[in-house]
Amino acid sequence: MIYKNENDADGILQVLQELHQYVPHHGDDDNRMHGEQGVVADQLSVERALNGHCSLANGFTPEERLEGLHFEIADWHGGNKFLEVSFPSLGTIHKITIGVFFTILFLYSNI
Repeated sequence: MIYKNENDADGILQVLQELHQYVPHHGDDDNRMHGEQGVVADQLSVERALNGHCSLANGFTPEERLEGLHFEIADWHGGNKFLEVSFPSLGTIHKITIGVFFTILFLYSNI
């Protein structure tokens, strides 16, 4: 849990710096190469993170630029709607059961 406010510029930068410590890397300080680490969030949080990440693009070192972070939108509602459209006959049986089925199916698809 990261206890920072992502609603302001300083808070989102602190969140990004906290997340950057989990980016895989190898090499010493001068030749350090960073791997990729995905950060998954809702659309608004990804937008804020991208704006904060772009504001660091002029950093001198890979650590200052927070290299290796890439952002992805977790669209649970879109996936749920896709499953509902894919299996229309199941929606007429039991709404609650189908909702639970879609939720479980979507969760297992993200593992």
